[in-house]
This record gives sequence, structure tokens and C-alpha cells, in this order.
Amino acid sequence: MLTFFLRYSTAVLLVVLIASGAASGVDVTKAVGDPVSFRLDKPLPPSVSIICWKHRNSDGVVVKAIEWDEDGLFIPNPRFQGITTLDVKTGQITITDLKVEHSGVYTIEINSKPLEQRFTLTVKIIPSRTTDKKNVAEESPRIQPPSFPVANQADSRTLFDNFVQAKTCKETQQNFDKLCSDLDVDRKDFNLVYSKLKDKLNYWKAKELWEIIDKRGAHQDYKQGKACDKNKCLVLGAGPCGLRMAIELALLGARVVVLEKRESFTRNNVLHLWPYTVEDLKNLGAKKFYGGFGSGSIDHISTRQLQLILLKVALILGVEVHTGVTFEDLREPSGPTGWRAKVSPESHTAAAFEFDVFISAAGAKYVPDGFKRSGKKFRERLAIGITANFVNHHTKEENQVPETGGMMRKGNERFFENLKSEKGIDLENIVYYRDETHYFVMTAEKESLIKRGVIKQDFSDDKKLLESANVNQEALKKYALDAANFCTNQMLLNMEFVNNADHPDVSIFDFTSLQSAESASLVKERQGKKLLIGLVGDSLIEPFWPLGTGIGRGFLGVFDAAWMVRRWGDGVASSEVQAEREILYKIIKETTLEDTSMDFNAYSMNYSDYSIDPSTRYLNVTCSLSNPHRSCMYIK
Repeated sequence: MLTFFLRYSTAVLLVVLIASGAASGVDVTKAVGDPVSFRLDKPLPPSVSIICWKHRNSDGVVVKAIEWDEDGLFIPNPRFQGITTLDVKTGQITITDLKVEHSGVYTIEINSKPLEQRFTLTVKIIPSRTTDKKNVAEESPRIQPPSFPVANQADSRTLFDNFVQAKTCKETQQNFDKLCSDLDVDRKDFNLVYSKLKDKLNYWKAKELWEIIDKRGAHQDYKQGKACDKNKCLVLGAGPCGLRMAIELALLGARVVVLEKRESFTRNNVLHLWPYTVEDLKNLGAKKFYGGFGSGSIDHISTRQLQLILLKVALILGVEVHTGVTFEDLREPSGPTGWRAKVSPESHTAAAFEFDVFISAAGAKYVPDGFKRSGKKFRERLAIGITANFVNHHTKEENQVPETGGMMRKGNERFFENLKSEKGIDLENIVYYRDETHYFVMTAEKESLIKRGVIKQDFSDDKKLLESANVNQEALKKYALDAANFCTNQMLLNMEFVNNADHPDVSIFDFTSLQSAESASLVKERQGKKLLIGLVGDSLIEPFWPLGTGIGRGFLGVFDAAWMVRRWGDGVASSEVQAEREILYKIIKETTLEDTSMDFNAYSMNYSDYSIDPSTRYLNVTCSLSNPHRSCMYIK
């Protein structure tokens, strides 16, 4: 009996040591769900600028598991995201919640030089031990296996890491709630959320982010968060421009509530980023949330990933973001009650929120009463766009396929002629970006779409032409797939469409005429209570994708709208606030990438100096901060 107990206890002890210890250059076998750590047998050299762990699977495919440099941590491969951490002081890598796909050889590079140490990991599915435990109990009924208390590992550092690495909107919000609860941060005290997080979380990863946010918040435009501390703002829409707007309003000190009717971020389409937007997002800590952001020559990001980055920054700054809430209309003041929103569900807490600033970032389909929109044809011929997202398996072969940042027919006539003759596909241009997905967008000629059976019947009415009933979805998928394969010289293998809401992520649309608002701002007054209304994003002006104007013009519009609110908070007369906003709107309506990327006499190229103050961005606009009642003047 005693002999059995010692043998059982020893076995338990060995299991504990293997599960909790870090491997040091030996073969390691783990069960699915276990954690593992690999550590170096020698200390890191005195000066380390890059640490990179790589994983090679049984097929010989090598990917980066985790990388650290002066810009922070980068986990490019989805199979390691959310479960992989790195101790930058020792070089130790830790992977939790192992899966069979994590099996393979792990190596490390320090300052881009590979070390000799190798770690071979085998992850197995271990059968249930229920039967074994039953036999033990039968052999020794009076000796029960020792039980150990399970420690709670969800400390603040882990919760912070989970929040930073969250991959969905819901996961981000849930992890932030857990973090605030663990640190006893009351989110109702919106203006104290950030300061309390910073005071209570001294984790080195968090401190790096705090330094970035502090630097941004220290800009004179925000008056130390007091510029608009008397204002309450409702932002409609949690797209990139809506969330970017919410961040600026929070930095100005306003209480900010964001309403979003969707409950998840599902847009895979990749956005082209102008140089100033890359700099702007880095100054908000984007690389801390998405390590691959802005690396090398990469100048794009998926809409979904950008939303996640901005959502996380907004939450940290005390912004309330409510998803699954539909905005119905504005409720006018009644008695002592100010401007409110009619929402669905009616019982939602957002229905009681009173505000004096309303920003619509809900897209082109919703524009508040009082605004007019008009369409502008950029050409007479019909312009048909096609977007398609294919699964990115993040293999070595995929990463070697060159991107096409915007191939136009002019200058590439032979390529487009061959595409037409070989595939019957007639395009004006095509763009390929490799991001979370393989993203393609192209302008197709109507005649080739009809010949390939994508468009079932020709109609003179453009709307009727592209109605879903007149589009053969299978033919559309084949058209997009053939164009993508030809564009990449068939280097992308196993091409499969991303599944979005149970449908292949491919679409066709008409962008011949682009809608824009005739004005960017409006002031309403009822029972002595004023409401400043502004438009940003697609609500203000629809993007022209061949020029990548969406985020480029979008963020400029956000900065201008934030400046408008700042002036509103300063007590500037409503008429002057509106006049100034409309002057700035005229500028961005015609802004292109070249305008902000060349030594041009209308735009500053000092991107790091860009702020909500128009004079930091538009060289032909002068504003007097010392005299808040003097409007900006556009020098023609």
C-alpha cells in the first residue's frame, strides 16, 4: 500500500515539474491545451535590438512565432496570436493552449543572427485518464489522490495582454470590462478611466503604451483634456472614422458615447493608407495592438483590424461604445431635458444620454435631417468595381507573392491585353494587397462581365443592371478568381474565398457617381438648447477607391470636425464655427495622395506635427489661437 502511494506521488510530482518547467534545448512532448516555455541556455548579450522566434512545421514551412524590436512585439501568424508571449529580458518564449499544429522545431534569432539552440515540440491528443483513475481507486480505496488548489492566473497583466491581443469586437469589450473590474476602475467616471488604468497598471507593456498616449494627449490643442470638458458628444457609427473621431473628442476632454448597430467587425476589405495616416496611427500606439502595422513599405490595413485598434484606444480613453444599438432619430429637448437619441432597443441606457454635439459617421446610407447630398460623376462611362477576399494561410510561399499596389491599364497595356485575350476579362485596373486576407479590387468593363455571364441581362438603367437578381454569383466568383490568379501569376495556391456571414466575400458595385454632402456642419436650436451636428467619413464624402481616398480624406475630415468641436467648446459663435468648417471641407473634397505626399504649396509634409489644428496640415490656412473669435481664412 505504502509502495503504491509513493509511486503515485512521484508520478504526480513529475507531471507537475514537466508541465510548469521551461524546456532548455531538449525534445518536449505536450498535451493539447498545455502551455510550454523555451528558454536560452545563455544570457542575452548586452545590446539587443531584435528578438525573433521562428517555427518550422513537418512540411518545412517556416513562420515567425513572435518578434520584438524597438517598436514593440509583433505576432504575424494567426496560429500564435493571443497565446504567445516573450520575455524580452531573457528571450524566453511561452505558448499557452497548445494545439497539434504547434508541433515542430523552434529556433531563435538575436539581432537577426540565428542561435544554435533548437527546441523540438510534439503536441499530442492525450486520451482521457478516467479509466486509469478508476483502477487506482479500486486498488487502494483508502488512499485518495491529493488535491491541489487551482490558482487564479487572471492577474492584471494577463488581462491587459488579453485585451491588447483580442481579435474581435466582442472579445475586446469583454476583456476591457474584466481588466477594469480587476483594477477597480469605474467606467462611469469616463474622465478618470485612463488615469486610473495608468496608475494601477505599471506592467512594462502597458507603460510603453501609456507613454505614447501621454505624448499625444500633451498636445496644446487639447488643453490638458480641458478644451471640451463641458461638452457631451454622441458619435453614430463605429467604423474607422467614427472611432477615430471619438478618440479626438475624448482627448479634448468631452464625454463621448458611440452607437453602432452591428455587433461585430466583419469588413475584410483592405484600406490604403496615406503616409500621414500611418504616422497618425503610430502616434496612437497602433503597433502595440497590431505589431505588423506600418512595417517596412506596408501602407495598408484591413478595415476590421483598423477598427479593433481604434476601439481599444477609444476604450482606454474612457469612450463608451455600445454595439447592437440602432439609432432611430434625434429627440428634441423637452423641459429641462436636452437633446437625446431615439434608439432601439428603447430601454437601452444610451436613450437617456443628453448631448450638445452629434457626429454622424454612419456611412452614406444615413445623413441627418437638414443635410443635402449630391452625386458627382467622375466620368460618363459606367464604372463597375469588384472586390474579393481570399483566405490567407500565411505560408512562406504566400508571403513571397508580390503585391500590386495599383496597376493601371496605362503603362501596362500588354498585361491587360493578355488578360483579356486569355481569360476574357477586361479590366481598367487591379489592386492586390496581402493583409489578413488576400484582397483584390478591380474595375471591370461591362461587356466582359456580360460575355462571362456575370451580368445576366444588359439594362440601360445602371441600378437595375447590378441588382442581385441580375448577377450570377457563381460566374462573379469565377471572374474574380481568374483575375486574381492572373494578377499573381498563379503563385497563390489553394485559393478559397473568405466566408463572410455565410457567403463568399466577393461583391460587385457601381461607383460611377460618388455622393457627398453639400455641407459638413449644422446647428440646431430648440427651447434654447443648441446642438452642433457634423459629418465625417462616408457620411460626408464617399471614397474614390482607385485613388485610395477613403481613410486619407476621412481622417482629415475627422481632424477638421474635432477642431470644429474644439471651437464650439471655446464658446465661438455658431455662425463662425460653421463658416470655418465649410472652408476646410472645400479643401479636402479635392485632396489626393499626391497633395499630401509632395512638397506642395497647399499641404504640410511634417506628418508628425499634424494635429486637429488646420494650420498644421493646410499651409494656406491660417488660424489665430490667441483670438478664438477669429475664423480660419483660406488663402486662395
